[in-house]
Amino acid sequence: MFVGAGSASTGGGIKLTTIIVIIVSVITYIRGKQDIVIAKRSITNSILLRALAISSIGLLAIFIAIFLLCITENAPFGTVGLSWG
Repeated sequence: MFVGAGSASTGGGIKLTTIIVIIVSVITYIRGKQDIVIAKRSITNSILLRALAISSIGLLAIFIAIFLLCITENAPFGTVGLSWG
């Protein structure tokens, strides 16, 4: 699971607040505003950059793992309708 649990949880994946910061910043950019505001609180650029870095590193790790599995495994990933016989 790429998007994990809430900020106080021990769930895996990136936290929900990280995704919310990225989505709100995209919406803010589309609307042409300069300041990112969530629930009357301003989000600084350093927090946005940290959220983007965490998401980018997570996606990169997933793509590398999938690529390595595709190279090393002979079996198909799907089990529906696929067979070797």
